[in-house]
Amino acid sequence: MSTETQRSGYSPSLWVPTLYFAEGLPFYAVNMMALIFYSRMGVSNMTITATVSLLGLPWSLKPLWSPFLEMYRTKKFFVVATEFIGGLSLGLLALCLPLPGYFRYSVALRERMPRIDLNTVNFDTGSWELTVSQIEKLAALAESLNRAIDRNPREVFLIEGHTDAVGNDVDNLSLSDRRAESVAIVLTQQFNVPPENLTTQGYGSQYLKIPTPGPERANRRVTVRRITPLLTGQAR
Repeated sequence: MSTETQRSGYSPSLWVPTLYFAEGLPFYAVNMMALIFYSRMGVSNMTITATVSLLGLPWSLKPLWSPFLEMYRTKKFFVVATEFIGGLSLGLLALCLPLPGYFRYSVALRERMPRIDLNTVNFDTGSWELTVSQIEKLAALAESLNRAIDRNPREVFLIEGHTDAVGNDVDNLSLSDRRAESVAIVLTQQFNVPPENLTTQGYGSQYLKIPTPGPERANRRVTVRRITPLLTGQAR
């Protein structure tokens, strides 16, 4: 037993477990708060599980990266630096809330807006092109959008592109962007939907309609959301 331990009168077998218990309390609190927050926002259980599980990733990988910290600075330095970065990140997040593009990347806000799945529009693997028959079937959607815009010229609709789980994330994200843009271009050029009332965003394979790792035509789709309440502050 070291001299320092003898002077303190405490055995490591006592303070080490309590230390880890104290460290785990904030982690548990954040997880529970996130779970309650997303549940009350109407987010699906599958999305909640996937999102909240990411919070524990640094903790799970701690044995791998923690030894490298002491090679450069003290633990105290990294604790203080992490708290500062965390506080700064939360402040920047708060400043981002009024931005029009924030809702595209927020799971909770996105899930609050009802979506319309365009079941008549599904893409071939690796393709973002619409067939003639699919374009014709977009006429009903365009008519509905134009009616809504006539009633309120400030209406904004989000066109979302999606892929199946085949391929890597980078390619799928780019492909989903192109699919959303393809539908938006058809709506504006062929059905005269004002382009300023549409915005597009690709999500790759993040939100599978049918959870399967293999090719699935139903997942290669486009959805539409009315996001005007988010932009005007009317969402509740």
